[in-house]
Amino acid sequence: MQQDANKIIAQLSDELGQLRQRCTELKASLITAKEEAEHLRGAFETSLDAIMIIDQEGIIFFWE
Repeated sequence: MQQDANKIIAQLSDELGQLRQRCTELKASLITAKEEAEHLRGAFETSLDAIMIIDQEGIIFFWE
């Protein structure tokens, strides 16, 4: 019974470590996405031309 409990604790510990790693990766991705958004926002705000972003289905989802 103790071995089963130790095995479960070890598995949960491993899963927690994986979740922490994934959380760190997601935080880094979020920071990168925010930096890219700021870069694009600056380009959009200083552009002298109209800018439209259209998805693959032809739907406009951004214009400036």
